Amino acid sequence: MRGEIIAAMATDMNIAKYNSETDLEFVQRILYSATACWIKAAALDRNIGDKNIDTGVSKKHIYEKTEKLLSAMLERYPEIKYWFYMDDKSEDPIRIIRRRLVQNGDLINVGFDTNMITTSSATYPIGLEAEQITGVFFDGGIFYSGLSAIRKSTNQDVANDDETAVDWFDKFCKTAWWENGRIKNDSIEYFNCVKNAKNIHSCWQKNEVDFFQNIRLIRITINKTMYEYYLEKVKGENIYHHKIDPFLLEIKEHRKMMFALRKKANAPLPTRITKHNDHATLNLWTHLPYEMRVFLESYAWPSRNINDVLEWNFPLCLLDEIKRKLNNLGMSVTEGHNG
Repeated sequence: MRGEIIAAMATDMNIAKYNSETDLEFVQRILYSATACWIKAAALDRNIGDKNIDTGVSKKHIYEKTEKLLSAMLERYPEIKYWFYMDDKSEDPIRIIRRRLVQNGDLINVGFDTNMITTSSATYPIGLEAEQITGVFFDGGIFYSGLSAIRKSTNQDVANDDETAVDWFDKFCKTAWWENGRIKNDSIEYFNCVKNAKNIHSCWQKNEVDFFQNIRLIRITINKTMYEYYLEKVKGENIYHHKIDPFLLEIKEHRKMMFALRKKANAPLPTRITKHNDHATLNLWTHLPYEMRVFLESYAWPSRNINDVLEWNFPLCLLDEIKRKLNNLGMSVTEGHNG
């Protein structure tokens, strides 16, 4: 019986089981995408006689309705509950998916962010080979990839934003407001952009590093999990500094700076894409900047648990677009084949 339910859900969402995945891995993908559908459906609920769709539906109602459905499915599949609930301190999976649906444009917050509405029907290109469909659950040619309903297409007229992380960073440094003097602090750390490490965490060190192309990135420890970030610039015999705005830190733009510096130093951060005959897998060794993270959260399936940010599965129609975005970040993409 439980297998029949999953098969029916997979048919509705037009999701096929990968040749290389286990039955439980398939169920994880199905329930992840299905939870997104349940959340969007709950956001359409209205009281009888209520014709004002602009007021939306309360987040509490959406959560309670979706939680009942997900809990019922996890009772049938207790062996995959860890995928959604890793431990007692983990963020609730429904809130995670609900937030990601806002990021990908399927849901909109209204009413002082207390209510939500589904977006109207629209089509948005995802690179040259696919497009996202919002406001529609199931339709001809549509299949679910991660949280999003997409379909294959030929978008010859798509204007790709080809600004690289290096171009963005150079422009940022030219327009930043620089103050005289270097940063002095007992907890200062320096980003060693020439270090050929797989991640960015290993590039931070206490020992002072040389300026690279007259620029270096530093940080000061505020507490165990918080830092202030600064850029320092040398011009002639003078050193100047620029404090990176907290908002840019909140949306993780400082990560893009690290990616750009690694690329400029000919030490690009590595990533690997394995192409299978029916999908592709992306393996990372570092957290991505905001825009790329949101792209994967929208159109790919996290692999080992709902919060996995280092391994993703995605359809082959998104392969070229994902490679383009990773290359624009300055990453070194290694490709492999498996079947």
